[in-house]
Amino acid sequence: MAAATITRNAIPWQAYFRKREEETGDHMERCETELKNAVPRYFIYTEPSRNSRTAFISLPRKLVICSGTIIVVPRNLVSTCDFWYRRQV
Repeated sequence: MAAATITRNAIPWQAYFRKREEETGDHMERCETELKNAVPRYFIYTEPSRNSRTAFISLPRKLVICSGTIIVVPRNLVSTCDFWYRRQV
């Protein structure tokens, strides 16, 4: 349960275990294995198709959660930043 919470909230556990191993020499292999296996994933089920005589049941889609960040900006801001970056370099 703790491993699921850590991975769901995207807590940087790898850096923590690396630092702890450098400081104390303890290698927490079982904890690392549990955290690697506790990847948060969800299944998205779709409604069966009813527009024909034969019902078509599709398999659920698997959605895997990651700790990435998406930054959405307007195109003109990207081109402006690119212009000023090229001007400075």
